[in-house]
Amino acid sequence: AELQSQTNALHTRWINATCRSTVQLSLNDWIRRISLHKWPLAVVGTANGSIRLVNLETGDTVAMVDGAHSRLGGNPVALRYLHGEWDGGGPIAVAMTTTASGAGTTGGKNNGVVVVSAGREGAAKVWRLDTTPPPSSSSSSSSSTSKNSKEIDGSGTNYTAPNTSGSKKGATTPSAQLTSLGEISSLKGSMVTSLHIDDYSRLWVGCYDDSTLHGFDLSVPSSSSSSEASQPVSLKRTMRIQLDSDEHILCMA
Repeated sequence: AELQSQTNALHTRWINATCRSTVQLSLNDWIRRISLHKWPLAVVGTANGSIRLVNLETGDTVAMVDGAHSRLGGNPVALRYLHGEWDGGGPIAVAMTTTASGAGTTGGKNNGVVVVSAGREGAAKVWRLDTTPPPSSSSSSSSSTSKNSKEIDGSGTNYTAPNTSGSKKGATTPSAQLTSLGEISSLKGSMVTSLHIDDYSRLWVGCYDDSTLHGFDLSVPSSSSSSEASQPVSLKRTMRIQLDSDEHILCMA
């Protein structure tokens, strides 16, 4: 009877277009791009050029990079194709993946989350989640983090960020950081419009300039880390497909 009641309720909502809606994330900035890989983690790019890794179950910010990309600028013709007459600013594409503990992309037990982002300045940047509290965190907040958060094991499902602000979702102080692995060297000078990471940790990149789809092996050694986001990182290219020169890649799924 209960199952039938739920079925009837679902049917009624479907017919009347009255779906259930909740606010999972609320930021003090416009969300321009979002990518989800495995619940509850997602990566969002905001209008001011920042990249945030967020927990949609709790609404907390796990890690963020302010000014990861330029807020405005870029190829005006390409941006008109992408946004029309109104450009809201921020990153052009984001993607994320999670890997098994100690495997593949990250080479470390606590670094199972990798984020790739592309901005209007060109190319794409690779970031790795580091669960060590950011340098600005106080010892007391570090202690609080260790007590209130579960270890990220690479699956992305065991993380619970501490809610320290008591305010709206997404306003918490990040308890981890996104460490820059650098810019993908072979994409330098290209305007990346789309990113996708498949289940085999292959990164697919669509470029506007040369109408080319690139495939990369996203296996980055754990020793590949840099404090400078502009430093290049070399990824093995596994595929390169060029479309007709008059066709521009604008999105991909």
